[in-house]
Amino acid sequence: MTYTLQGILTKFLKGSGVPCPQLFDQAKAHFSDLVNLEQIDEPSYRSKMFCWAATGCPSLIADSDDITVGCSAMAYAFY
Repeated sequence: MTYTLQGILTKFLKGSGVPCPQLFDQAKAHFSDLVNLEQIDEPSYRSKMFCWAATGCPSLIADSDDITVGCSAMAYAFY
């Protein structure tokens, strides 16, 4: 099976819950209280956390442009 960044990211964002509960239990003590772990099983949780990590902001402005996650040829032009 061939793995691509796009495939791995898409599968992760479409999933829900904790991908590896054993490792998560060890790591969650180090998370900030700002991260609400009570919502971790909701379908939108992974996407919300990804947007926060990518933008540095836990919320988005409602009237801003849509965010599209994906790979493009332009992204590879700088490597």
